[in-house]
Amino acid sequence: MKYWLLRRPPHYSDIQPTFASTPWDYDMVHADQRLKAGDIVYLTAAYNELYGWGYVTKIVLYQDSQLGKEALRVTVVRPIVRKDLVQAESIKRIPTLARLFENSDLNLIELHPHQINTFNRLIRSQGEEAPADIEEIKDQDMHLRRLKKVYEAANGSRTKLIELMDVLKDEVSSEEEAWDEADYMRDEGWVETVGDNGPPLVRLLHKGVKAAEAYSFTVPTDNQSEKQDAVVTVAQKNNSDSETIYIFISHSSQDEKVAEALADLFKNALNLPTKKIRCTSVPAYKLEPGASVEETLRREIDGSHVFIGLITPASVKSTYVLFELGARWGSGPNRTLIPVLASGADYSYLHDPLKNRNPIRCEVQAEVRDLIDTVASVLNVTPDRQSAYQRLVEDLVKKSKPKRERKQIQEGISP
Repeated sequence: MKYWLLRRPPHYSDIQPTFASTPWDYDMVHADQRLKAGDIVYLTAAYNELYGWGYVTKIVLYQDSQLGKEALRVTVVRPIVRKDLVQAESIKRIPTLARLFENSDLNLIELHPHQINTFNRLIRSQGEEAPADIEEIKDQDMHLRRLKKVYEAANGSRTKLIELMDVLKDEVSSEEEAWDEADYMRDEGWVETVGDNGPPLVRLLHKGVKAAEAYSFTVPTDNQSEKQDAVVTVAQKNNSDSETIYIFISHSSQDEKVAEALADLFKNALNLPTKKIRCTSVPAYKLEPGASVEETLRREIDGSHVFIGLITPASVKSTYVLFELGARWGSGPNRTLIPVLASGADYSYLHDPLKNRNPIRCEVQAEVRDLIDTVASVLNVTPDRQSAYQRLVEDLVKKSKPKRERKQIQEGISP
């Protein structure tokens, strides 16, 4: 999943809370082929104020006569639509966001983790729900190493201005990347940034001096020690990963056939071991004999990489399914939870805490394939070619239809 800034302002009369959760089309969008269904977009109006955010549900590439080139028509479901949700002045005061508006020719811009979380913070400050934050610290050691370079360039001084691009010339390739690092260091309380334009200038703060000095004393100097530490870290990760369920499918026992088709699709399309998928009503994916049911399910609901909520007329009446959905929701905003509609369930079946989650409709082949791509991205695996699992997609679509439609199909009657 990627996060984007979509600068395709609607008419102000269309920015109304009543249009929330209603699919909305944006045309003349920059044809960036990396944009996918399921991605999140932050939406700005004519004067660069933020008025909402949403999930991309459909993308159509077309030849735009006005632009004279290919463009995208993007359909977005927006949980929040509100005039002046975040005012332009508030955005412009934050350098990492202000730079997004410097190029007026681009109306679709991929966001970095710090920009995403900053938008989220601004939205929540207005009392509205925002997308889940994402992990910014991919390599804490990298940031500390860069801080140490700043410290050395300043000779430990808290008064000397340091041009970050010059100090990190071997590590950053653009002014934007240098600003991302400057913003990170500032948010950690290590430095203060000076000015908003041009290459970032930073000045060490007391916390930054102490962090750089502490890092200098803890950096290993023995090569072999580093290798041994790395081996231990990998071993610990592997031991932890061996007990982790990759995909947990929450479902009603009345929907066993649909759940089984979904589990089989994940297993084959993503080449996953059977034991990495939990689907308690299906023999191949049920709990191990003798396992503590309550303890194991609590651990797997919380710890699985991907949680699928199979939403059907039967499951919304199931106390166990509601409990599992609530437990997953309560495990934190960064956990992947995907509602999957089947057996005649539509968007009206999505209530709190799911109503603002972008669902997948099991009866639509294209959306099922999007689901495979989304889960593959979360698990960091490469799916098999589509032709290899197309039969399983068709089987899931067939079993996901309401019973009456399935009976009509079996009897050769058009529903």
